[in-house]
Amino acid sequence: MSLVTDDKVYLIEGLAMNGLIKSFQQRGCGDMKLEVIVETLEGETLSTGCLDEKTAKKIIVVLSLYSKWGKTIAQPSQQ
Repeated sequence: MSLVTDDKVYLIEGLAMNGLIKSFQQRGCGDMKLEVIVETLEGETLSTGCLDEKTAKKIIVVLSLYSKWGKTIAQPSQQ
């Protein structure tokens, strides 16, 4: 992956961890390549760009976990 793609992945993962992702999906973009597309709570669409299939699938798993965790982490504590 290029540095630019790494930065995009880190941004997307950070948004998921903070509970700011509305949805995500993967889309084919060539021979054995996938793109991860994310919609934020603000309606912005972000993309990782084309990645090898294995890397894209790992990102999907991470986003799934981070999105679940982010909902509990990002909520203010109730007193």
